[in-house]
Amino acid sequence: MVESVQQETSREIEGMKQQAERDANALNLVYRQLNPSPELPAIAQDKLDEALRLASRSVRVQAFNKAWRVRADNWRDSESKGKMALTIPIFRALIHNDPDDQYHMNHGQLGFALKDKAPPAWEEAKAELSTAIRIRGDWREKGWLYYEFARAVCRIMLDSGYLAGKASASDAREAILADLQAALHAEDIRNILTQTPEAGPEPYASQAESTAAVIDQWLAQNHLNKSKLLAGK
Repeated sequence: MVESVQQETSREIEGMKQQAERDANALNLVYRQLNPSPELPAIAQDKLDEALRLASRSVRVQAFNKAWRVRADNWRDSESKGKMALTIPIFRALIHNDPDDQYHMNHGQLGFALKDKAPPAWEEAKAELSTAIRIRGDWREKGWLYYEFARAVCRIMLDSGYLAGKASASDAREAILADLQAALHAEDIRNILTQTPEAGPEPYASQAESTAAVIDQWLAQNHLNKSKLLAGK
């Protein structure tokens, strides 16, 4: 009996050691991904996927938080967008290890990063933001309205009418308008649309044009009144 307990304790200790090693390896790869060195090879996506699969949940949370911080700190400045883009494989790995789609933030952060990298990946960003919105559920209960706001910008930048300087087709127009109408329930997003393009960088600016300028131009091309939109009309 005593021997059996000792064996069980020994197995538990060994399991804890193995998990600690897996966690340390995952955190090391995350650090290397975010701080690449010319002396070390680039980390393959499948290697990062596997390391985070073997990691504990607490380490996956740490990986998300580290990537989120780097993305949030580096997306505005064109000179630091390369640093921001280093977060993309980490968000992909976290999504790979969430097959049941429990966490909308993985998709949301990936969508933001894809939208704001140079050059932007508008289509894939829109798809990730749409997945984040689906997982999140009703914005009236959950919030996170920057998803709709960023998706509206993606839709505008993918819209052939906008790119041609014309009005959008009716289905594109309604989809963009629905996203904007939802997003404007957030006060900080309303503040973005009430400032002038010259006012400086604001959240979720695109590469060469500010978000406000892009949306203002789209509204003008579609003969929509921004004041009425802000008033909820």
